[in-house]
Amino acid sequence: MRSYFSVEWAQDGRRKIAVGNTQFEFALFLDEEKLRDPHARETVTAWALGLFSCPGANISKKTIDDLFDYLEENWPLQRPLFPRPKLRFW
Repeated sequence: MRSYFSVEWAQDGRRKIAVGNTQFEFALFLDEEKLRDPHARETVTAWALGLFSCPGANISKKTIDDLFDYLEENWPLQRPLFPRPKLRFW
């Protein structure tokens, strides 16, 4: 099953970060300036890692890595709270 991510404008002016596949779509909504806030970005990271770690969500490692790359390219953090997590299969 293929998974994907998207980052787009929501109708209320916030950003919608979505991760999904053909069965499910999980979305997180937040104000764009929060994407540069280290605390809010840790929330986004924890949310994405939670989806990746849930077998039933069927979200691939590549999708989460690509999401993290996209966020780092478009909203770089001056001082992240934690280093970027290294996703691994056990």
